[in-house]
Amino acid sequence: SYMFLAYSFGVKAVASIANWVTAEDPLRVMGDIVGTWCEAWDYFFFAVFLMRARDAFEANLASTGSEVNHLLRGMAALLSFFKRMQIVAAIMVIKGLCMHAARFGIQQCLSERFASSVNRIKRPMLRAIKRRALR
Repeated sequence: SYMFLAYSFGVKAVASIANWVTAEDPLRVMGDIVGTWCEAWDYFFFAVFLMRARDAFEANLASTGSEVNHLLRGMAALLSFFKRMQIVAAIMVIKGLCMHAARFGIQQCLSERFASSVNRIKRPMLRAIKRRALR
C-alpha cells in the first residue's frame, strides 16, 4: 500500500508537474498532463483502500469483541480496491486506443475511408448513367 502511495506522489504527480513545467506549449500536452495526474489520484486511492483493508484485518487480530465487523470492513475495502482497479483498467484501455488513434492520424484514415466509400458508391452510379446515355 505504501508502494502505491509512493508511486502516486513520487512518480505520477511529479511527472505530471514536470510535463507541465517543461512543455513548450502546455496546451499541446494537456491530455498527457491530465492523464498522468488522474493516474496519480488512482494510485492514491489504491493505497487508501489497501491501507483500510490492512487496518481492518490487523484490528481483527487485536480485537476482543466481534471479529465479523473487522472482517467485513476489510473485505469491503478490498472490494472497493478491485472495483476501482477494473474501472481504471477500462479507462486505460480506452485512453490507449484514443492516443494511438490520434498518433496514427485517425482523421487521415477516416478521410481515406470516406473517400473510398464515396468512390465505391459513385462508380456504379456513373456506369449506370453512362449506359443510359449510350442507349
